Amino acid sequence: MKNNNELIHFLNSGVKVKHNCYLVELDIYNFNQITAEYSTSEIYLYPISVLTETINHEGKDEIPLVELAKILYSNISEFKTIDENTIEFKKDSRWYFELKYIYNGFQLYDVFDNKFIICHNQLLLLQYLFSRRINVFGIEAKDPRECEINPYKI
Repeated sequence: MKNNNELIHFLNSGVKVKHNCYLVELDIYNFNQITAEYSTSEIYLYPISVLTETINHEGKDEIPLVELAKILYSNISEFKTIDENTIEFKKDSRWYFELKYIYNGFQLYDVFDNKFIICHNQLLLLQYLFSRRINVFGIEAKDPRECEINPYKI
């Protein structure tokens, strides 16, 4: 499988894996077998393109980039999608910002002042993506929405 060390970030996220014909959750006990070079395990992760799409997590519909913006700022009033990795949002009913996922991190751009702002809490934002099982590292994985039965809805 040769699925690099990036998969380790998903250990506590409930990632589903088809391993030896069984659907199992990735954990510390099966991690080495699943990531071994000879492994034929199939990992289920959502592609990065779901950042601006509505996904269901534990019975709640959410748009990941909007939720990430809410982690940064609690008073977001509206948003619009710019492209598959960028949203623009309104804060305090007058300030517009763009939150963009790029190069395994986030950029925050102040549209009003035309400048980039340091986007703090990168780890917290990435942990959110791991918890939603979003493939931020380009790991060889199958989109669970393409399965006959989504493994996360079993």
